[in-house]
Amino acid sequence: MKKVHLTDKSYGKDLILGLLLTFLISVPYMVAAAKNENIQGFIFALTFASVLLAISSLLLIKRLEPFRTPVYTLVSSLLWISYFIFMDKENNSIIFILTYPLFIYAIMDYRKALAINLAMLALFSALEIFYRDLSGQFIINSFNIKVASVYFMIIIISTIWNKYNQKNLEMAESYALFDHLTKVANRRYLDIQIENMISVSERQKREFAVLYIDIDNFKKVNESFGHDEGDQILIRIVEHLEKSLRSSDFISRNRGDEFIVLLPEISEEFSPAVVADRILKRETSQKRIPSFSIGIAIFPEDGNTVSALIQKATSAMHHAKKNGKNSFSFFKQGIDEIIRQRFLMANQLQNAIELEELDIVLQPKINGKTKKICGAEALIRWNNALLGSVSPSDFISIAEDSDIIHGIGTWVYEKVFKILKDIQSLGFKDIILSVNVSPKQITKNTLMSSLITALEKSDISAEFIELEITEGILLNDDDQTADQLHELRKKGFKISIDDFGTGYSSLSYLQKLNIDSIKIDQSFIQNIEKNNTFIITKAIIAIARSLNLQTVAEGVETSEQYRILNELGCDLIQGFYYSKPLKESDFIELLHSDAVNSS
Repeated sequence: MKKVHLTDKSYGKDLILGLLLTFLISVPYMVAAAKNENIQGFIFALTFASVLLAISSLLLIKRLEPFRTPVYTLVSSLLWISYFIFMDKENNSIIFILTYPLFIYAIMDYRKALAINLAMLALFSALEIFYRDLSGQFIINSFNIKVASVYFMIIIISTIWNKYNQKNLEMAESYALFDHLTKVANRRYLDIQIENMISVSERQKREFAVLYIDIDNFKKVNESFGHDEGDQILIRIVEHLEKSLRSSDFISRNRGDEFIVLLPEISEEFSPAVVADRILKRETSQKRIPSFSIGIAIFPEDGNTVSALIQKATSAMHHAKKNGKNSFSFFKQGIDEIIRQRFLMANQLQNAIELEELDIVLQPKINGKTKKICGAEALIRWNNALLGSVSPSDFISIAEDSDIIHGIGTWVYEKVFKILKDIQSLGFKDIILSVNVSPKQITKNTLMSSLITALEKSDISAEFIELEITEGILLNDDDQTADQLHELRKKGFKISIDDFGTGYSSLSYLQKLNIDSIKIDQSFIQNIEKNNTFIITKAIIAIARSLNLQTVAEGVETSEQYRILNELGCDLIQGFYYSKPLKESDFIELLHSDAVNSS
């Protein structure tokens, strides 16, 4: 809680408020006593007003939150009640009537107590106004004034001071959980947050990451430029961290020049490395921000308690400093080398398009009954001078994490659409080419513009292009995804669900989304001779047929797999059983051969 000094701006306001409340209640009685020449009453009123002012000043200065309001209300009310009883010794009922609002206040929420007290005040006031003596003139009943004044006093004090008290409580909570300079969470709040994350992650079997960030050479910054400039740098660092992180990530200042960041729900082991790399990459305008050394610990592998996770992340941070600073390191041994390889791959991938290292191959799809080629899936290949041939399963995820996927996606669409144009010019008008769509292109709304640009350049019809999306895209179940797929269908594109049965595993989206086909994942095809897998595959094909959806089996490698799928009524077959992925020229040659054999 913030320590209050007499120089605080709010002190003067609160003291004035105390004075006003005190004299609002006491002055009318002092005036009444003076007019009636009741010296004893005037002295009592003045004495109690002074005591009341002393109490209010004491409570205001010492800030006894959260007890200030009820303490002041109860003490001041009891003082006035004792004064009224002293002045009206013969009326014993006044004890109950005047203490009644205090009981209400003590046992009820203050808002409800105010409502009840206000109603009682209105009742007494009504009785006072309409009470007449035998001459028909209004009289002022001193007893009712005493009762009403106590009720009125409690209403004023409770209402106004609870408002001030709530503000002070919020300030106290803020100072207790947040760093006063950078406005981010402090270490106390961080510990609470990690404990909550551990509880949730244990129940949901999820991982999260702790990033321990130390500012390199910050001591020299303070010595060279002074602590005021050092404070401004800390504020700029927090702004940089906020730009580098997602809204769901948690930032805290541990102490001095150290920050701790929590990354909830990390999707893959290397995901924290992508975030750490963003933090290390400062923009040109941020060169006045020092470099960082970052240590990374993963729950639950590196620890399942607050202290263990922070200790492991701190250890990893010191390892990063030993490696030359301005770097990050995982606590887990061996993973740093894997991460370095991934970043090397990402750097090489940046220039893959310009260096013409990417290529497209086509894997034929055949009609299950006629064995005629009806289309192909376009697959990307990357052959790098330094890394050699790199599998798509390795570099596609890197391209997605580093946002290179958008440029690659645009290149793929333009290349595939051009290939389709060449195929159609040779007389093969019914061939359909399918391309894979990255979830990142849908979530960042780059898919539609890339596809439309590629269509305009190639001058082909969208009806001969099939977009393969994974079930993972449907996990969000949001309107944005559904709207984009609907717009793509309106443009003429065909939509296919790839790797069906391994992702979302819900059939609800088959009804909700307007799609054309589903691709049965190859894990089912490879084990189709097993009874359980056979039953599942049969059910998938039956459901698709009932919804008028085309079925495609990928990864078909044996004649027995082909036979079973054909008997089950699978529409299209794709796999090494018929053909491996081919270059454009080889695929066109196969089309010619297929046309000759079928004639």
